[in-house]
Amino acid sequence: MSRHFETINVDAVLETLAAKAFPHFTEPVEVGCFSLDAARAFHDDASELRCYHPSKTGVSLSEGYPDRYVARDEAMDEGLAHLLTWIGLHGGELNAARSGGGGARASAAATAAGGGGGGYVAPHPPSDHHATASEAPKAGAHTPTPRSTAAAATDPFRADEPHSAHPSKRRRRGGEDSGPKPAPGPPPPQLADVHFATYRGVCTRLLCTPYSRRDPWTVDIARSNGTIYIRDVKDTPHRQADRAQTMSPRQKEMCFWGYRFEGYSTVPPRAATSGHQLPSDRAGPAAASPSAAAADVIDANTEYVSVIRTRLGEHRLLLAGEVDCMEAHRPGDRGGVPPLGSRKYIELKTSVVITDDRRRTSFERYKLLKFWAQSFLLKVPKIVVGFRDDDGQLVSLQTLNTTRIPKLVRGKDRMWDATVCMNFLETVLGRMARAATHAGDGVVVTLTYDGAGSILVHAIPGRPPVVPPPTPVDSQPTDAPTPSTQAYAVL
Repeated sequence: MSRHFETINVDAVLETLAAKAFPHFTEPVEVGCFSLDAARAFHDDASELRCYHPSKTGVSLSEGYPDRYVARDEAMDEGLAHLLTWIGLHGGELNAARSGGGGARASAAATAAGGGGGGYVAPHPPSDHHATASEAPKAGAHTPTPRSTAAAATDPFRADEPHSAHPSKRRRRGGEDSGPKPAPGPPPPQLADVHFATYRGVCTRLLCTPYSRRDPWTVDIARSNGTIYIRDVKDTPHRQADRAQTMSPRQKEMCFWGYRFEGYSTVPPRAATSGHQLPSDRAGPAAASPSAAAADVIDANTEYVSVIRTRLGEHRLLLAGEVDCMEAHRPGDRGGVPPLGSRKYIELKTSVVITDDRRRTSFERYKLLKFWAQSFLLKVPKIVVGFRDDDGQLVSLQTLNTTRIPKLVRGKDRMWDATVCMNFLETVLGRMARAATHAGDGVVVTLTYDGAGSILVHAIPGRPPVVPPPTPVDSQPTDAPTPSTQAYAVL
């Protein structure tokens, strides 16, 4: 039997949060990045970072489907593999940067325009955020982990093998095992002032729960060297049922539309200022040529990931999240990638064109909530939405300011509240910290939201504890930018 810690009643939690103000949330500071190539291999650089260039409207989002589409295997569970690789390489740099200060500090209250809402609290600028990061000298140069000889850290959820040896990571597309298991790597290093480490998507799912009550989720947590690692659990009954239901050809094509929009809207950094033909210019009959087709394959496996650190209430977070693109350079920039902290990221989304009140309500209640949550946590300032018709034709583009999205729904009936979302996330993280402390280092604790209002917190039997000692990382520190002292408010 599992070891039960508590059952969290979501309604009861929300009642306690009803009168709370927006919690202290320090401005996220980018401390690193990494890329994943078409084979999902880790590269300690910005080689997959692309620049935004507005797509032409009137193009078909079905262009290239299915002949020029490489889908990602959603059943493959990578866990925290890539984030742990980055931590193994750069954990020492984070610690060196934090040794001169007491961590991110928040002012007494969030700044808000018009007296409503809350936002990023302006941190003080001294040595607190001189964190360091992985950095690519040039985009496009795939050089796996070039800056350190540190071994990949062992996944704290798997005591028997390092994350780099996961079966899901060692299998090629043909299904054969790509080689023998490597020797186990060191445990995750001790991270100064990092209470939680996870992917942005996990936090997005948690903070959306008050307004996505029918969407169940499961996460595992395990504490190692003072940091609680959170991973999304894909192998759950409701997700197995989802995979068992075969999507129709129409549904598969609609899933492609989002990737196609990204393909139309992004170019490599050097192409952004070189005057080369843009992706949406190749749409239509011209795309049928062999040269155009080869240059316009949509591969869902590639990613550019930003790593940030921030603080929510008393919880200090290290988050990693995929970023679609950044603003294009000025012509004089010669296509180089700006330094960390100065990249102006953009999120790309698609949605059906709004033709009536029902569609508008659905867009504002569900789509805008997730758009805001994903971008706000990672400090992505802009979201470009491509509105398409029911046949997949791109009709129009709209740019949204991330911090202004909550104002678009404020006061409307049956809408969401950013303050409730962030306070709920802070509360759940507190419950996680309590359970992980009670369970002890290395013990895996599972939180399962049933989609009906209850979160079950329990330990899974049969999983051996992981109690690794602190491990230094062999890497050279470099300075990251100091954050702005200007408040980043939710208006």
